[in-house]
Amino acid sequence: MWTTQSSTVARRTLVLLMLLATTPSPYVHGLQSAAALANYSKDAIDLFNNMRAPAALISGGLVPLGILINQPIDETTDNCRTKILKKAGAVVGAASLLSEIIAVTYASIAINKLVELPSPDTASVADLISKHHELAWLGTNIHFLLGTMGFGLLVGIRVYTVMGNKSGGNLVAGLSLAFFLQSLAIVNRGISRQIGGVKTRFASNFGVLLFNYLRVVVQNIFSGSIGVCGILALGVTGVTLANVALSVYKEISGVKDNKKL
Repeated sequence: MWTTQSSTVARRTLVLLMLLATTPSPYVHGLQSAAALANYSKDAIDLFNNMRAPAALISGGLVPLGILINQPIDETTDNCRTKILKKAGAVVGAASLLSEIIAVTYASIAINKLVELPSPDTASVADLISKHHELAWLGTNIHFLLGTMGFGLLVGIRVYTVMGNKSGGNLVAGLSLAFFLQSLAIVNRGISRQIGGVKTRFASNFGVLLFNYLRVVVQNIFSGSIGVCGILALGVTGVTLANVALSVYKEISGVKDNKKL
């Protein structure tokens, strides 16, 4: 009888040990989750540098192409299309250069903060950026891409205004437009790409990325973290864009009226 009871106890003990061995412990799971966290500040710095260096390089090319060689408008020889393209070239060149400068500024300040301040351990570099550097990341991406694609358009505008409506001018203008569209397609494919079912959390295409950037900017305005200078910058930008749109509308209206006359 004693032997039977001992055998029963031994079997129950063995079953209990097997259950303990195969059942995940909450404590052990917590240790595994904690062990998965790491400091990704160096990876975040590398990501910002991946755009800061090219943005600075493109800025150097935009200075002569978009600023120094602006072509004056000749009222006697330039037709309406050439006048519009010359004005557009000046605007696109200045806007692209300023956009790249903002991208460099966003990235530089973010890198400084990643070095100066302790970064908490996160599950990935995307977690670190989305929780603590979202505005800088979105701003760097948006302004870098806008400046880069604007640079491509500027090449076509400059060549067309020099060569006019000839085979060479039309060719470069068409290639420039194709470059812009292909760049946008590359960006959209890159943003929407998934690896192993995992996709980026920031956006699904360039339009959504731009929307998220504007959304974060508005959130910072209402939270008061954007500052007085940021609010003034947005105000000046809005007034300037409205004046430009009104000026373009008046010029187009004037051209139509002259054609009627």
